[in-house]
Amino acid sequence: MARGELVKKLLASYGRDEEFRAVVEQIIADEEKKNNNVLARSLRKMLENIGTASPSTKTGLSRLLPFPDKAKDLIQRIEPQHNAQDIVLSHENLEQFVSLIQEFRQADRLKRHGLPVRSKLLFCGPPGTGKTLCAEIFAAELGLPFFHVRLDSLISSYLGETASNIRKTFEFARRQPCVLFFDEFDALARSRDESGEHNELRRVVNSLLIFIEQIAPSGFLIAATNLDRDLDPAIWRRFDEVIWFELPDTGMIKK
Repeated sequence: MARGELVKKLLASYGRDEEFRAVVEQIIADEEKKNNNVLARSLRKMLENIGTASPSTKTGLSRLLPFPDKAKDLIQRIEPQHNAQDIVLSHENLEQFVSLIQEFRQADRLKRHGLPVRSKLLFCGPPGTGKTLCAEIFAAELGLPFFHVRLDSLISSYLGETASNIRKTFEFARRQPCVLFFDEFDALARSRDESGEHNELRRVVNSLLIFIEQIAPSGFLIAATNLDRDLDPAIWRRFDEVIWFELPDTGMIKK
């Protein structure tokens, strides 16, 4: 197989451990056929070390993590089926996402200069305005795996278990470069001032506020809601950017 095609396959398999390793094995075999044995041995040694190096080791590749047993029932991986041509955004939102992508790609450089990198986003707007679709396409444009949090599994009837489940998902996002997406975020972050909410839900919001504030994702944490008025007031300042999705105007509908 031509080198260019192997490189494309390698990039496409990023985040899928078995596929990634299979493509690297193809590259190693190709180098061995060309008698580039020194390079082949070096590549094989690097492949064996992926996933075993310490977090501080600079390998040039993000560590590929096996899907964690603790979070496997709480998070679902979604393979993006759409691209940037499948969504129409307002000019303002388009500029925001271009800026976020550029910032992500220059993250190391920005951090070296002591500049913050935005990684926690809140999507707000009516149903059907493209919040979920945009999160999926955003992940594809970044080249990051897209994980959807399963609220039906996350929210538990057992005292204290919901907060524990949230902790597991945040721990996964901290370690694995990805886009972690919470849809219907208001189900978790409902205002603590509402008279009908019981103590357990208040504890969940308290825990959620702490987790969001402390996490520094390897990729992006994105939450989406149709009911922004129901969110707890303290939630808003925990996000680096709030992006509003409005109903499309005439020009967007035509496009």
